This record gives sequence, C-alpha cells and structure tokens, in this order.
Amino acid sequence: MKIGGLPSLLIAAFTLVFVCVPVNAATERIVDYEYDAAGNIVRIITREQSDPPTVSPLFPGFINQGRTRTITATGSNLLGIDVSTDYPGLSVEAFTSDETQISFQLTASVQAPVGSAIIRFTTGLGEVQHPIFVAEIGPGLSANPSPITVDLSGDPKTVVLTFSEPRPEDETYNLALRDPGIAALSAGSFIILSGETEVTVSLSGLSNGATDLQIDLPQKFYTYNFSVYANESYAELLAAFPDMQNRNLFANSVGVVIQAGNPYLPNTVTTPPVGVLVDSNAAYFSSAVGVFYGDGLAGQLLSRPVGVIVSSSVSYAYTPPYGAVYGSISDTNQPSVVTVGTTAIFDITGFNLNEVLTVTVLPDLNVTVGSLSVNTEGTLLSVPITIDPGAAPGQRELVLEDANGPVISRTGLPLTFDIQ
Repeated sequence: MKIGGLPSLLIAAFTLVFVCVPVNAATERIVDYEYDAAGNIVRIITREQSDPPTVSPLFPGFINQGRTRTITATGSNLLGIDVSTDYPGLSVEAFTSDETQISFQLTASVQAPVGSAIIRFTTGLGEVQHPIFVAEIGPGLSANPSPITVDLSGDPKTVVLTFSEPRPEDETYNLALRDPGIAALSAGSFIILSGETEVTVSLSGLSNGATDLQIDLPQKFYTYNFSVYANESYAELLAAFPDMQNRNLFANSVGVVIQAGNPYLPNTVTTPPVGVLVDSNAAYFSSAVGVFYGDGLAGQLLSRPVGVIVSSSVSYAYTPPYGAVYGSISDTNQPSVVTVGTTAIFDITGFNLNEVLTVTVLPDLNVTVGSLSVNTEGTLLSVPITIDPGAAPGQRELVLEDANGPVISRTGLPLTFDIQ
C-alpha cells in the first residue's frame, strides 16, 4: 500500500475501540485510521485511556423547541466517547471530541416536551450524564436591514428588530457580538415595553470581517443570532479608487429580476429559459440565468447570465466577474448635441457589440445612419450619423438591435442626443 508523499491528502478517519480488562485495571485503547483520497491508509494513531469520562456542565444549558444548537463541554478521558439521549423529540449528531473537549449538534423538534432532558456521555470505561433544559418556542425576531452591514466610518448604524408578536410584558434582552474586534455595540442591552413589537439597536464597524449579533433573554430561554458584516462604504471605496465611478462597474446576474417601488401590471413578466423578470413597464430584460434585485431605480435594471448584482440609489454597478455575457450591452455619453447639417461619429462602448445588426434613430426624419464599424474585441461600435439641413431640432434616441431585439444600455436608460 503506497503511503509516501500523501500526508497533505488526509481526508478521513475512523476509530476502533478496544477495552482490555486485566485483573486489577481496565484500559481503553483507541485506534484512529486516516485515509487519503484514494482510500489508502496514511497514518495509524493509537492512544489509551484508563479512567471513566468526566464532563463539565453543558454550554449552552438549554435548547428551544424547533431549534438546532451546537453544545460544547470540557472534561477528561473523552476519546472515543458516544453522545446520546432518549428524551422524546431530541436528536444528537455531528459530535467530535479529543481528550479534553467535546461538541455536538442537538436538535429539538417542535413536539419535544418542555422540561429537563438527560444527555449521556459513554465510553468503554463508564458513563456520565448531564441535564439540558428544553424550552418553549420563542417569538420570531427579524432584523432590518438583513443581512446587517456596517461601514468603517465609525458612525453608528441603526438596526430595527421586529418581534412576531407584541411582548406580554417589559423585557430586557442582552446584546453581544461574537467578535468584538469586527464591530461595536452602542449598548449591551435593550428594553422592549409591554405591547410593543419593534425596537432599535446601533452598531458601528471597526474592521473588515464578519461576526454575529447575539440576542438573549435568559429568564425565558430566548436566544437569537444575526450575521453582521463590516466593510468599506461605497464612498470610502470611491475615495480609494476614484476611477471606479468612471468605469461604471457591472456584475453579471443569476436568476430573477424584481423591480421594487413600482406596481406590477398585467403582461409585464418575461420568462427566459431559466429565470423570471418582474417589471412595471416591460422595459427590462432578463437573460438566461440570474438574480437581480433593484431598489427603485426605474429603467435601470439589467439581469445577465451568471453572477450577482446589487444596485443602489447613488450608483449603478456592472462587472462581469464570472461567466459569460450573452447579447450586447452598450453605453455612450458623446456627442450629446449635434448641429443641423453636420455628421457626427457616435462611439458606443460596451460588450459584444459585434453582435449589433442595426442602429436606427427615433424619430428618423431627415437623419441618416452610415455604415457601422466595430473593433475586434466587440467593445467599441462607431456609428456615423448625418443630420440633414431640414431636420427639426429636439431630442432623438439611438436604438441598437441584435438578433434578440433591442440592446439594453448599461444603465437601462435610452441613448439620446439633441439636434440643434
């Protein structure tokens, strides 16, 4: 069996337990086998223990109906230990241990009776038991925004916590952050009054990273956790990378387009091969697979095949970090004004512009579009447009079309220019 050169590939192990019973003492021998990806044994570890297990009280000491929690304890002689319970509605899984520590996942069904349950810790040399309290289901609690995000400016960020039902009495909840180096709380607790459902808390970011906001009401065994992410704000990133605003970054999307802030009218839903677009004026386009969530930027939603995009009210970003862009995407800011009797070259930038078949001007009276030219990368399309002497002044729109129909601009807004 080949073993050399494989230590970095260790991926599995199992334990055999042998209990030797000499005349005066018992010894438990634990043998661990570790394997590489091909199933070869790469290491055999043999350890012994000669005393029954000892286990500290469990942490946390309770679990709510309908919840799964990770329970931990410390002790000694915990090699090869088995964790079990026969309490109705409780199940134990995913337990790990070494000589002095043990952790496991405990799940309580919604039917688990409220009361004290016994958890058993067993080795070949003995058993120890500890109680854990099964508490009733607590009220639902949601956070807005979710997920909770804070920037690094030091300014407090307000988070609204909403209970699923009015509180029956005044309650004081403890607040804590799992990693206080990532973010800071303005207070270590909050009080919600009888009959109320909503309360606010404040956090501020300290350093890049993620942590958890932990909310507890020990007297009633209520506990909640919310993820907290701290990073630079858009303004801070823009200060560090000032050209970011000029480059108008994009991100390809996956799945569903939903425009917030507008009513959804009949006949405004388009379903491509995979994915859904919901739109109030049938002006948005959803490509094969993607998720796009808009926040009220009318006419500025774009869903593309693979990736995730989050729009904001201060900027619209598009970056193809992953996968392929299907179809054409365009943008132009010049020229904004064309004089009657002249010819202007419109340089349109974007992606896959070599797929553009036609460019028209609306209205097209007394306007002539010349021959199109595009660079080999498909990122620059040049369109000569001649304004005849009889053309009426006013705004015109450039309309690009590929084999699938009209091409969406980066912002979703039409490409326009004025004739003077």
